[in-house]
Amino acid sequence: MDVADGVDLFSLGGVVVVLGGLVIVVLVVLLLPYLVALIELAILIPLALVAVAARLGFGRPWAIDLERSDRSTSDDSHRYVWRVQGLRESARLCRRITSAIEGGHIDTVLSGMASDADGPIPAPRWR
Repeated sequence: MDVADGVDLFSLGGVVVVLGGLVIVVLVVLLLPYLVALIELAILIPLALVAVAARLGFGRPWAIDLERSDRSTSDDSHRYVWRVQGLRESARLCRRITSAIEGGHIDTVLSGMASDADGPIPAPRWR
């Protein structure tokens, strides 16, 4: 008995073996990229969550920049920077600065002399 006598490709068993092999190859070729992408996501999503938590939790100062253009002078712009701790404080300061700009009080904010219902608005630093 030879090895070639073991499987007759044209019998029912041989057709099942060949089709089973083709199904396995197709599944590996089609599903392997999705499996790899799923594993990458399983690694990257927790890393991204840890990075966001570290950014918010470790108290690194957030910088809020304001660039003011003055067309009447040769100097194109002035930049002001506020440093605040955390997401809530930065959002609060942005709202306060925005309301001062809308109310026409930006010069008092930039000089450090402004206040609103929440108290004095901190003076910016030059950049």
